[in-house]
Amino acid sequence: MGVCFASYIILFKRLVRERDNYLHASITDPLTGVYSFGHIMKIGEDWLKSGKEFRLMLIDVNHFKQLNDKHGHLSGNIALEQLSSLLKREAEKMHGAVGRLGGDEFIVIVPNNDNGNQLSEAIQQDLLQKPLILMNGEKYYLSLSIGETVSTNTEHDNFQSLLHTADMQMYEHKQMC
Repeated sequence: MGVCFASYIILFKRLVRERDNYLHASITDPLTGVYSFGHIMKIGEDWLKSGKEFRLMLIDVNHFKQLNDKHGHLSGNIALEQLSSLLKREAEKMHGAVGRLGGDEFIVIVPNNDNGNQLSEAIQQDLLQKPLILMNGEKYYLSLSIGETVSTNTEHDNFQSLLHTADMQMYEHKQMC
């Protein structure tokens, strides 16, 4: 009986571990390791419904196509991985979250406080001071277009509406690049 019970315990632990692996895979972007689009949208909706005041940033890499065309898609992937690590590190310092909208666009949500107000500036400065290192070892400086809005903006009753506002602002910045 003891051997049989021990076998069940081992099997149960394996099943729990596999379940956790599948859950992680279902909410995480496989390339960048940040949250998937669906999961960051759920987090944003949850924060909005809870009344939590937060800042939403939509971030797009400027001239990303040229990076891929000149240095190859693997270098583009490396750039996305390094950028997402930076975004995740900065957002987690403020108890925020990062997700990949798709391609070279990311969503960042952080509590709306003094640190949140300065996040986009901190990210841009970090990219200026620490270039990305591409596959061939070459340094590459990324520039970003960032659109921002806050959850206290009363014209928004859902996260998708907030995202749209940030998207319009990001597009305006993109036009200047």
